[in-house]
Amino acid sequence: AGRQEGMPYAVLEAAYCGLPLVLSAIAPHKSLALPGVRYFPPEDADALLRAVMQTQDDAYAHRRRETVLRRFSLAQWTRDVQTRLLAQESAERPEK
Repeated sequence: AGRQEGMPYAVLEAAYCGLPLVLSAIAPHKSLALPGVRYFPPEDADALLRAVMQTQDDAYAHRRRETVLRRFSLAQWTRDVQTRLLAQESAERPEK
């Protein structure tokens, strides 16, 4: 991933599948706040290797999947959009 990336969908897909996550410690990755992620400093190959080696005992796979379902599902996205649109509509409505 680049240092400036939008929503990291590949990360969400991997978390949904219950895969261990080893991610560079860049803002888009950290903003997801998924449980049990192992972060490493960008451009630190030794830290990346250590993080990958630690994935053998990944007890957070189920929690990550649940987090993705709860926060990033189509149903949640739809609720978020609806809430924003209703708030915008309410704000734009003239007062009587």
